[in-house]
Amino acid sequence: IDMAPTYAGTMISRDSTHVYSTFISKRKDYFDKLITSADGFLRFDPATERYEIASPERLEDQRLPGNYLALDRSSCKVIGSGNINLQLDFGQVKIRTVGEAIHNMSEDDFSTRLMMTLDFLFSPDALKLFANDLDSVPSIKPMELTDPFYRHSLRELVGRAAADRLEADLGLYAEYRNIPPELSKTMVLSDVKLKWNQYTRSYRYEGEIGLVKAGESLVTRKVNAIIEMTKRASGDLLDMYLVLDDNTWYYFGYSPGSMQVVSSNRAFNNLVFELKAKERKMKTRMGDTGYIYSLAPERRLSLFLRRFNAGSEEQINE
Repeated sequence: IDMAPTYAGTMISRDSTHVYSTFISKRKDYFDKLITSADGFLRFDPATERYEIASPERLEDQRLPGNYLALDRSSCKVIGSGNINLQLDFGQVKIRTVGEAIHNMSEDDFSTRLMMTLDFLFSPDALKLFANDLDSVPSIKPMELTDPFYRHSLRELVGRAAADRLEADLGLYAEYRNIPPELSKTMVLSDVKLKWNQYTRSYRYEGEIGLVKAGESLVTRKVNAIIEMTKRASGDLLDMYLVLDDNTWYYFGYSPGSMQVVSSNRAFNNLVFELKAKERKMKTRMGDTGYIYSLAPERRLSLFLRRFNAGSEEQINE
């Protein structure tokens, strides 16, 4: 009525002080950005007591890719699926996330289940060592590539036609033969259940994830992980600790302009350490965030784990 723009979806404020949802209503501040969204048609489904927004095709068939948004009146939840934009900027580390997200407005709780691609400059030989470890540790379980969440997320990521071709490859050859560009990334993760932590102003997860790809290698293994993606005014941070077994682990930590890595695998560490700076540095345009990767001191991992555990304890105490 007052000609103010309206929005639908879960939003995050510019200063990361809170996550909130709108549904055909105003946003709180001009700079607030959508994490989940959808466009198309709005309908009310009396069977589920949900207001839903999506394309007509997506509304009729939930198996199709495409953004979907719902307001569940009975549970007071805003539910989104499709492309999930966490509103994070890691400079030259490019991230894309698809999957599901739920904002429980009555409990002010925002959680996700995601398939994620990370694309960044890194040594192919070091990634091969990482993939070899994933193949050689006997206790690591394989991913279930027929899992409904994985199959639907794959369609969101690569498109329906490409996903059908990948599934045909899997049926005929028990592996993917032709990897589409959307999967040709440095790492592809699945079943990452990030949850927003208001105290630390970060997305966090500790538990099992699926590791689909590492470099050129299709690994499709399950590993334990501690992941945190932190929003900061000075630049967003990424910390990822992947545990293959009691003796084998890898850590990747990004702060603006720099990716630091360290592992229990000495060959991996030595390879990264011995590379010349020009091999580890990305050429960027003037004004863009720079990027270089290097070997991290193990102290950096210890500091991350201490910070992660401190945030978890604070949340429990609250």
